[in-house]
Amino acid sequence: MLNTPIALPKESTRQKITQKVRASHKTWEQSKQLLEIAKTGVERAIYNSLDKSTT
Repeated sequence: MLNTPIALPKESTRQKITQKVRASHKTWEQSKQLLEIAKTGVERAIYNSLDKSTT
């Protein structure tokens, strides 16, 4: 089984796959950044709400 040949896709197909994987990674990084921004906003809102309730 280890000697079974595996056919590679055409170069154009490999390039398309590479582009899609890179775009996916970029989108993943952007989503992580947006999540951090949202978390910070929620934390600030909670803090401000607690701060107002104690004064």
